[in-house]
Amino acid sequence: VELFEGVVSEILGDGLLVFWNTPTDVDDHPAKACAAILAQQQALVALNEHLANLSLPQLSIRLGLHTGKVLAGNIGSESKMKFGCIGDPINLASRLEGLAKYYGVSALISGATKSMLPAGEFAVRKLDLVQVKGKREPTWVYELMGGGAES
Repeated sequence: VELFEGVVSEILGDGLLVFWNTPTDVDDHPAKACAAILAQQQALVALNEHLANLSLPQLSIRLGLHTGKVLAGNIGSESKMKFGCIGDPINLASRLEGLAKYYGVSALISGATKSMLPAGEFAVRKLDLVQVKGKREPTWVYELMGGGAES
């Protein structure tokens, strides 16, 4: 994530909350987030090969990515404060991560994210128009399959 100018904000059980474009502006942040997802998937292949050599179980990951405006800044009180993000886009990204299991894919991105990607840079597959819990408007979801050069 950090190699692609992202920020790891929180470790939530077996998951991560990461974001781009705050506290500093990041050019092409949707593309960098997608590249980070693909890098994680590639690293997992190598890790699973190593685990297989040790007769250990394979690991899998699911990722959800949405692009939108959030409230970012120092959150908390005088006794406990941290920099973070809150808002509907965070919730939607989390819902997409959960939907990835339903669709049997590793990474889902929203239509908002897809619309901000450079043409031809990433291979995506349109999956469905979904209405996630807590949202009134449906959202197109896409599987992130690889970089444009790979497809």
